[in-house]
Amino acid sequence: MSLLLGRFIYSVETQVIQTEFEKDVISERLAIEQEVSLNLHAIKSLKNYYDHSQYVDPDEFKQFANTLLNSHPSIVAFFWVPNINAAANTNYDSTLSYFRQKSHITERNKSSS
Repeated sequence: MSLLLGRFIYSVETQVIQTEFEKDVISERLAIEQEVSLNLHAIKSLKNYYDHSQYVDPDEFKQFANTLLNSHPSIVAFFWVPNINAAANTNYDSTLSYFRQKSHITERNKSSS
């Protein structure tokens, strides 16, 4: 009799532990989904800022990005880079440097024109 009671109690405790674990997993998943969604919203707002501005200078970018970074602590950094058209690329490439190292522009899909 005590063996059956012991197995029953073990079974009930195991079920309680599993249920609590599943609740914790769901809670963590929802928190991660919310954080990712909020961060994507911040990134999209930065994209919209660029899309609706004719020119964004580094100081304007810094102010806007700092506002986003202060309200989204899980975003580590944003980095300003100018939008360079093909005509300006040659001139810009020769003067481009970041962190005191010579850099160059690499195009993902270089057009043949």
